[in-house]
Amino acid sequence: MKHLRTVGDVMTHAVIAVGPDEPIKEMVESMRQWRISALPVLMGDGRVAGVVSEADLLVKAQGDDTSGAGTTRQGR
Repeated sequence: MKHLRTVGDVMTHAVIAVGPDEPIKEMVESMRQWRISALPVLMGDGRVAGVVSEADLLVKAQGDDTSGAGTTRQGR
């Protein structure tokens, strides 16, 4: 019988998160370093405010600001 894969089989166990004012350049570097495609955005009290994905960053890069400047908060 085939083993059915579960989310636990493919998920990342170490959670790498960013704050709402994380510079975009640093988010990109974290994604590269950890080989992940999205980062949860946590508020100061640990609440999840959202998720920033590679696709979000690509959309941002296609806009006016291609310098890598900016923060997570500015993308809202």
